[in-house]
Amino acid sequence: MAGCTACADRRTRDPNFRRRNSWDLPPSPQVVIAVTVCLVDLVVYCLLFAPTLQRGPLWPLNVAFFPSCTLLFGLGLRTMTVDPASRETAEVESGKEDRAADVKTRYCPVCTLVVAENSKHCWTCNKCVDGFDHHCVWLNTCVGKKNYITFLMS
Repeated sequence: MAGCTACADRRTRDPNFRRRNSWDLPPSPQVVIAVTVCLVDLVVYCLLFAPTLQRGPLWPLNVAFFPSCTLLFGLGLRTMTVDPASRETAEVESGKEDRAADVKTRYCPVCTLVVAENSKHCWTCNKCVDGFDHHCVWLNTCVGKKNYITFLMS
């Protein structure tokens, strides 16, 4: 039985490794594929389809494509760049450990930190994420409270 490569990766990886955002190395193959497909799509559209749509009743497609493509790329980049880690994890890493008295907390035995009650640990990124939804392999980052809206919009 071959076993899960993600589980094997977790066992052999440095326990201090923590992925801050999608741009931390190593990149996942899915991110390389997703970015390549988006760029190829843009180039093919610009070279093949846009020139044929300059005249006639289909010219509004050109006008609609570029703003929507720019918005999609921008939101995707924003989602990939934000560090969705819980505030407590970020405070410990930056050296400030101010705790708000009104925040309900719990202890994460993996991070060995006290984190917000709705935080969950992401095994791929090795961090607790506030409002954790899932780890997106296509963006190579966790989706949580800080980047959920931009993830849905992209």
